[in-house]
Amino acid sequence: MSSVDEFRDDVRALLRCLRTGGFIPHGEEPVTRDEERGFLCEWIHIQLGVEAVLDKTPDHPPQLKEIAFQIRTLPMVREILGDWPSVGYPDQLVCDRDLPVLEAKLQGMLEWLRPLKPNAPRQSRGPGISLSNEKRSGVPQKRLASAPRARKPKRTRNVSGSQRRAESVAKFIRKLTILRPQLHGDQSDYERLRRENSHFLTFKVARRNEELREKVLNVGYHTKFIRLAQEIVAADAGRTPSTIQTDWKRHKPAKFRLQKRA
Repeated sequence: MSSVDEFRDDVRALLRCLRTGGFIPHGEEPVTRDEERGFLCEWIHIQLGVEAVLDKTPDHPPQLKEIAFQIRTLPMVREILGDWPSVGYPDQLVCDRDLPVLEAKLQGMLEWLRPLKPNAPRQSRGPGISLSNEKRSGVPQKRLASAPRARKPKRTRNVSGSQRRAESVAKFIRKLTILRPQLHGDQSDYERLRRENSHFLTFKVARRNEELREKVLNVGYHTKFIRLAQEIVAADAGRTPSTIQTDWKRHKPAKFRLQKRA
């Protein structure tokens, strides 16, 4: 599966979670508006923060980068990804106003990511853009040869194995956050999600470890995934959980080093 396909799946999962309120932990007791807003802020902080979905936005079509920028500049998102939690949660009115906008922006990304049908004319899906001259007149137009696209040099960075394992824990936390709203011990739900997200390393590791598989199956009953993510990385890397816990303590990304609320 290509990186664009994986990005499309991640955006689709975020949109589903946002529409169904999947960021709220599963439980019998109803949550208050303030609690719901708190869960939403934590979810956005993990799913839209540094090295998360928006940072993986493909370069083409360029409209995707523009939408990602618009999402980051939403007052609610900007406040959560900036100073939160040191200054508290965004105001409820801000959240109520920006949530529908965030949903629309994610839906817009999916529209631009929708693959063209085979042999379909390549036309813009954006609003207000007409068909090509060739399509209107029916007369084939001479096409100019495009110059070869310059490739961007790949960035390399020297990171230790400990740092890579800590980064892997962060990735698993994000994946588990996406899966949590739909996994509450039902085997059929697990198999469906495994088929729909076959590229998720979570399912590949769980397939080799029955204990981890059981924990992933019931992840919807838990609000904290750090320990489970560490266990998955330990199983995948052939290390002990205590080693991964040490790696995480030393090298976890900055966005996971949250300040304690007053």
